[in-house]
Amino acid sequence: MSWRHPVPPVLPMGPVLLLLLAVVVLTGLLCYLLFR
Repeated sequence: MSWRHPVPPVLPMGPVLLLLLAVVVLTGLLCYLLFR
């Protein structure tokens, strides 16, 4: 699943990093609740 479309040179890194952080936190919390 590799896309060959041209990537815009300026990416909104702020929202991307916040979304990634939210995914990591939710995954960690879910694993903590499942495996405690």
